[in-house]
Amino acid sequence: MQARSDLISNIIMYALLGDQMTKEQLKQARQQLGLTQAGMAKAMGIVTRKWERWEGGHSPISPEGERLVGMLVEMKDVK
Repeated sequence: MQARSDLISNIIMYALLGDQMTKEQLKQARQQLGLTQAGMAKAMGIVTRKWERWEGGHSPISPEGERLVGMLVEMKDVK
């Protein structure tokens, strides 16, 4: 539970500071949600390849994408 709380705090901090989430943070968020890369992409309404590029560090995640990742992680905490 503490790791998830720390992840949420980090996502919020990155969003507020305008910094981008690292590929490691993206992977951690996806894994905490219990999703595959394809499942995460589907949950976000994007194509799988886009998520793979973000998580692989080949393409920067958009600010909107970061906010959506944060919301998905927070929603998981509410359940």
